Amino acid sequence: MNAADRVRAEADRIRTNGHNRNAADGSVDHSPPRDAAAPPEPLRRTILPPAPYPGDALGDVLGPAARALHDTVQAPLALCGQSVLAAASLAAQPHADVSIDGRRYPTTLWCLSIAESGERKTAVDKIALAPHIEHEREQIELAERAAIKHAAKLAAWEATHAIAKKIKKGGIDEVREALEALGPAPEPAPTGILLVREPTIEALQKIFLRGATSLGLYADEGATWFGGHAMSQDHAMRTIGALCKLWDDGTSDRVRAGDGSSKIYGRRLALHMMCQPIIAEKILSDELLTGQGFLARCCLAWPATTAGTRTYRTVDPNCDAAVRRYADRMRALLARAPRTRDERPAELNPPALVLTEEAKMTWIAAYNAIEAEIAPTGAYNQIRPWASKAAEQVLRVAGVLTLVSDPRATRIGIDAITGASQLVGWHMGEAVRLVDTATVPPKVKRAEAVLAWARERGIAVVDSRTLCNRGPNIVRTADAVSEAMEVLVLHGWATPLKHAIVGDKRVRRAWELRLSAPGESQVSQSGEE
Repeated sequence: MNAADRVRAEADRIRTNGHNRNAADGSVDHSPPRDAAAPPEPLRRTILPPAPYPGDALGDVLGPAARALHDTVQAPLALCGQSVLAAASLAAQPHADVSIDGRRYPTTLWCLSIAESGERKTAVDKIALAPHIEHEREQIELAERAAIKHAAKLAAWEATHAIAKKIKKGGIDEVREALEALGPAPEPAPTGILLVREPTIEALQKIFLRGATSLGLYADEGATWFGGHAMSQDHAMRTIGALCKLWDDGTSDRVRAGDGSSKIYGRRLALHMMCQPIIAEKILSDELLTGQGFLARCCLAWPATTAGTRTYRTVDPNCDAAVRRYADRMRALLARAPRTRDERPAELNPPALVLTEEAKMTWIAAYNAIEAEIAPTGAYNQIRPWASKAAEQVLRVAGVLTLVSDPRATRIGIDAITGASQLVGWHMGEAVRLVDTATVPPKVKRAEAVLAWARERGIAVVDSRTLCNRGPNIVRTADAVSEAMEVLVLHGWATPLKHAIVGDKRVRRAWELRLSAPGESQVSQSGEE
């Protein structure tokens, strides 16, 4: 099956499962009252499980490593695949861009992985990034030694600079000539930093200005960054805009009144954020993150849990042959000096990876198949921001797979394009599936919260006063309670009571809840028994 056929097959799967339908908006209509004896209706469309993750499409190095992590750490395969692919992008991105018909694309990837606490995402990421952390420590130690030499050079330069300024015999021309001969102050050595967890955009720019060419924004608890200073209300727009420019072409503007202005070229920033579902729901429904294109640049994944099947295994995943081979390849890429511009040693000038003729024809067919699915009746109509970047993502992923397989490669072959198309197609399916869940309106979320709160406590009768004072935080106002109960009544989960007594007090507004539908187990909002 070629790349275009894989795109069409994934689109057909989405249509068959109904993923591309609009999510229920939760609005209250004025249709005739429901039959009280009828079973309650679901408050939102059931989230269908993800398609099987195409681990084999990762190639002959990343694929076996992801499988080994899945078998030993026992985290979901998609989570293992995301971690090794994102880590590989960080190692590969300084070394090549993908070129096609005069257009160049970095091999930078952004990934967003969603998993409950306890899914072992940190354990997987720790192994995937072990070579990178080792390399970073070595570079920081070198930077610390270089800093001592820089301090001596700077002191000597400052002393000479002061002497040159005091020349009086020859007047201004002699002072100018002396200062020109001295040259600019010595540049500080790079920091050696490779991985950052919750930086501001200003901090990233300063690290780049200190000579860094390639960085990775990687966080196994993405909430710390999404909820941090960089993404606060006053800074989020600037942060997202600057990050998107780095993804696009590796440039960044730094214009400041106080400490000067500069423009950064030829840098790379890979990204992998892991977050829990409660955070992901907020992220996926954030208009700024969607509108400015941040999320559309991310490969999304919310794999099915492996909890309950993870019996203990007496094996060290670091000793697995596939994991060792992966680590060796990462070390080789990280240790390799990237090509930079002669006059600007901190500005990358990576060679171009070009597609073989067969690979190019295959990619064009995939491009056209993706474009057809963006049409109003297409499978990707609901996720146009993601789909509009899907063909470029195929090139970026193919570039990473090519460099991991052969660090000296100059051409992208058919296998890399086909594998990348399969991976990106899977991520498009995830985008359709997950973005739909983020469109659930607040009133439905409040109704779910009330139902979950009552189920956890076994409370079959609720009243407005109790919900306002002791209910879930999302319904701590009278209006919020009214909206939530209106939705529950409409869908058959609640029945209004007249002259109700709760405890020993008569209440004005009360409802009897159906804590479960016939044949349904009582579950919490998180879906756990």
